[in-house]
Amino acid sequence: MGNNPMRQRPPLLDRPCDDELPVHGALLRWAEWCRVRWRPARAGSAEGSYAPEAQNVFNPPGPRPVVDPVLAVAVNAGLLALPERERRGLRLRYHERLPDRIIAKMLAVHHAAYQAFLRGARLMLRNVLRRNGVRL
Repeated sequence: MGNNPMRQRPPLLDRPCDDELPVHGALLRWAEWCRVRWRPARAGSAEGSYAPEAQNVFNPPGPRPVVDPVLAVAVNAGLLALPERERRGLRLRYHERLPDRIIAKMLAVHHAAYQAFLRGARLMLRNVLRRNGVRL
């Protein structure tokens, strides 16, 4: 990219529109549910119950948002009904929390079309959830 301002790409900022906010919130809660639910496997012996010392003593994490497990399972089922590319894009964006540029590169989406791609994926998920009777 260099120092030439003409060659620098604008930052990719994913800003959901007003009609996408309920789906965006449901995806954030789904991602939190995934992070809380899926823990790495532990040993069955005494070593498996070892709790490492606190790593962030001075800035403890804030309270976790309340997650409705029924809605999270419904969102998970809705994601499974999406095409592979859209499902992967939403998973990378919300669950894996990867930077937008990396997601666009992994999915071979041009940086100018990335926001439209995510908008389409969120609207697909909204339609699938409505079809399944989920109210957001």
